Amino acid sequence: MSRNQKSLNVLAMLLKNLYIVLEEEHVEMKSTLHKFVIQIVNSSQQVSGSVNIMMPEGDIFNEDQALRNKHLMDKLEQIMESWTQKIAQTIKKEEAKKAEPNSSIAEIEYWRARNAVISTLFQ
Repeated sequence: MSRNQKSLNVLAMLLKNLYIVLEEEHVEMKSTLHKFVIQIVNSSQQVSGSVNIMMPEGDIFNEDQALRNKHLMDKLEQIMESWTQKIAQTIKKEEAKKAEPNSSIAEIEYWRARNAVISTLFQ
């Protein structure tokens, strides 16, 4: 893990575990900070070259309770926006890559690497 990635991860953890927790009364500020944390995590992943998608925390599978909880629904919408951006970025990045011409091994490696990235999204 690079120094830049470590710094971004520390910043994201600090915001998530300290500042967002302290902003319980200010829902709008809390939501903005949460979006900022998502952007920091995405930047960290871009620095590292890995593809990770944030999973929501808490009991999101109880549909009745989830639908009544506006804060949870806002959080889920933010996570879905993050997923959409991450998937679009990953596909765009993979489409831009080109295999080495006139080399069978390079072609095989190209498709293996592409499969690994797309499979990460699926998993």
